[in-house]
Amino acid sequence: MWAARTAQRARLLDRDDGMSRHEGLGGLHPDVTPEKAVVLGFARRFATYKRAGLVLSLLVISLDNTILNVAIPSISRTLGASASELQWIIDAYVLIFAALLLTMEGVEPLGADLDLLRIFYELGVRAIGLTHARRNAAGNGGIFAPSGSPRDGLTAFGREVVRECEALGVIVDLAHINAAGFEEILKLTTRPAIVSHTNARRYYDIERNISDEQIKMIGKRRGVIGVNSVLVSLRKEEATLDCYIDHIEHIASLIGIDAVGIDSRGDRQLETEP
Repeated sequence: MWAARTAQRARLLDRDDGMSRHEGLGGLHPDVTPEKAVVLGFARRFATYKRAGLVLSLLVISLDNTILNVAIPSISRTLGASASELQWIIDAYVLIFAALLLTMEGVEPLGADLDLLRIFYELGVRAIGLTHARRNAAGNGGIFAPSGSPRDGLTAFGREVVRECEALGVIVDLAHINAAGFEEILKLTTRPAIVSHTNARRYYDIERNISDEQIKMIGKRRGVIGVNSVLVSLRKEEATLDCYIDHIEHIASLIGIDAVGIDSRGDRQLETEP
């Protein structure tokens, strides 16, 4: 396996496909289907204003060697990437596997019918956050303020959803849930826990973010916290990359770097509000 990846890396580094002869999507390699062309189109579009890291994420998500072979020379030229940057892109692809996980944020699609959870599971959903900021049939969200979230935990339906997720192997995402619901979910489950997108209240004290105690709870469960690139500071002038890194370092100092994920919020910049 490693030898094959090393050989692939060497072949890619030696390629010069002259992408100028494929200016339009219609002129791509014959193996590139219309669906693959869409992915490549997005990669090209991102390449005009993002650096190598985000372009790489699109290529890795595609998990397709044909797209890599066709796209990398074009992206290198578009980015004005040096040879070392191009090598970094290829090395990262060769060494890293990525996957997409279908998720649901808020159980509103379930109504009050637990049987629908099984249907969504069969359709591919593998992670569910019970709420957003508002109350729903499962429980209450943490509000975007230092205090004022409802103090009650999950509803009876919310507890049923959590138990069924545990039985099915669906991840229960603790992002957005209020403090009481957060603790109750951990009591009802045994699997490693995740908070897909949040920040440390130490640096931005709102109930939407999580406290040091909650961070440690996730660490004890061998879970992962995705650090959010929004809600990093109350003051706009302090919502900087340095502040974002402060959140990462703080969480890592409490439960280790292996428990830290990156949540980029797609194409949104560092912000103070949702």
